[in-house]
Amino acid sequence: MYRYLPLDENLKQIRLFRSTEPLNMESKILDIETLAGSTKMKYTPTPWAQGSLPISMETFSLLQMPPFTAISYVWGSPEREHTISCSGQSLRVTKNLKDALQILTFRPGWFWADAICIDQENIPERNSQVQLMKEIYSSASEVVAHVGQPARYEGVLTTLALDEAIHFLNEVNGGRLVDETEIRKNRNQFNRAFTDLLSSPWFSRAWIMQEAVLNKNFNIWYGNASFSLLHLQDFVLLVQRESATWNLNSWQSDDGKSGVIADDTARASGSSPTTRDEGRLRRNFLQVDSMMRMSAYLKKGSVPPVRALMLGRNADASDPRDKVYSIMGLVDDDFSKFMAPDYSAANTVEAVYKKAAKYLLSTEHGMSLLGQAGYSREGLPSWAPDWSSFQFSPFPRAYAASGKSPGKVEFQTQDVISVHGAIIDQVQDTLPKLNFSFGDDIKQFDFLSDDNPLGCDSFVATLLLDMMFTDKVTSFYEKEAYPTGENLKDVIWRSLTADYSSKLDGRAERSQGRLGYDAFGSLYRAPQQGGRQPIPNIDESTASKIAEAYHLEALFIQHGRRGSVTRGRYMATLPGTAMENDEIAIVYGAQMPLVLRPVGNDADGRRYRLIGQAYVHGIMDGEMIDFDEETKTFGVRGKHSEMLRIV
Repeated sequence: MYRYLPLDENLKQIRLFRSTEPLNMESKILDIETLAGSTKMKYTPTPWAQGSLPISMETFSLLQMPPFTAISYVWGSPEREHTISCSGQSLRVTKNLKDALQILTFRPGWFWADAICIDQENIPERNSQVQLMKEIYSSASEVVAHVGQPARYEGVLTTLALDEAIHFLNEVNGGRLVDETEIRKNRNQFNRAFTDLLSSPWFSRAWIMQEAVLNKNFNIWYGNASFSLLHLQDFVLLVQRESATWNLNSWQSDDGKSGVIADDTARASGSSPTTRDEGRLRRNFLQVDSMMRMSAYLKKGSVPPVRALMLGRNADASDPRDKVYSIMGLVDDDFSKFMAPDYSAANTVEAVYKKAAKYLLSTEHGMSLLGQAGYSREGLPSWAPDWSSFQFSPFPRAYAASGKSPGKVEFQTQDVISVHGAIIDQVQDTLPKLNFSFGDDIKQFDFLSDDNPLGCDSFVATLLLDMMFTDKVTSFYEKEAYPTGENLKDVIWRSLTADYSSKLDGRAERSQGRLGYDAFGSLYRAPQQGGRQPIPNIDESTASKIAEAYHLEALFIQHGRRGSVTRGRYMATLPGTAMENDEIAIVYGAQMPLVLRPVGNDADGRRYRLIGQAYVHGIMDGEMIDFDEETKTFGVRGKHSEMLRIV
């Protein structure tokens, strides 16, 4: 077996390898029939190498090394069941890595791949080499992602489908009118581009954020065809722009598989093993979106650590510690040095997450971090986010429940923090938590048991949510007005969507607030509930688009959460784990109210467990915050401010 020689950490040494028998395959021309007629496409045949793949490996300093290509791939099964020849010795690799080598090393030159160039059994070496990842990927002449090994020619066909989909969407975005017939005609092109390519597990990897954005020369190989990451990102941007217009969630391919919701709603998937599997395609789509967001931050310097952790939260990592370590090349040097990778068994997942949380809570990002907490794993304090969990859809970031008040987190002990704020309300009555699927699983529809949360088709979910919120609001506020004095229909749609439409920019078709609520009701509510009534000055096609946007906004906010009426008579959207008698606090410096659960008292007073963020309609823009000009202090109107201790 191959024996690794030690690397000199002070010289920033790395290993590179190259094929000792480059295949130098020539490109060929393939005739393909497309929707627009016949076309010719250049591709590289797959060099299906047999037997042991021969390479040689040498050591170089990052300060003085030859041009090389960094390989990004999916580890897949950890079993190293294939053998390659490395400098005359046997080296065991995974199937996915061998597939990548067979495709990519037909070219001459040096290559870097983690499983070959890092001694995976040497923990100190792994620790030091992971710290060099930023320099490795940014220094490479090219980064190549091998995202999958489809059947012969399928990579070429998928690439062509991607090109045609981009061309079609560009035409539509340019103003060309299309009818439903043409949309159906082209849907298979979209489905091929989405399903065949974005279903690859590569897109769900935590490490791709760093690998894909640190080098401008990043290309994707799918089988024997290649295209740039920028090309794929163009596709994602165009689909997002047309998401409400095309209603991609309702599209189906010829085999009956669902299409893709091209919207931030996709982040809602992943709350259970079932929905996680069904939502993989949608999460992968959002991974490409997250890459673009990371790239935009890097143009300004670095990615704020909390933002990087949030964008990568729904990614997969075989080692949960990598949910933190995989962003080290993207964030500021202070945080990356503080969180220097340590893969020793003594450094547990809980220890890594807690260490990251303690550091970030002491910075200007502390309140943003608390907004991500409340979904904790066993062994974590509730103020430390569990980055290995799939979070429900994030709320828009444009709220200001605590006004312009400054916030600060103080550590009472290693496991107890305190924040300054006020308990303002208490949960009184909760609606059932609703988990929906994007697939057709109406058979799971069950609203009788709170122990078995609702599960249903996404469209039925919106109908059910609309009905539950409408019934709750109209019955509860029948005799006394809502605290803000608003029309009850406005209370319903704003509570159901967390006022999403007015808080978010960048969508081509939004629900336009109340109009979306009215359009949805006009088209889909039963007549006895006010449905089937036309909306003045709006045709059915426009109403359908706006109603679809409202439908997506409701799902985005409500998935995995639950509605509630508080003792102060406010409508709220709470974490799904919230219960009656949980308390709601405004914490100074926090954008949103926090749900806290009393867990007992000690000599220093009451302690709470953080459950998560809450949307409480009517207090999200600082309505309860007072500022004393004389003392230059903030307060919560009619409430006692105190130090709230969170464990």
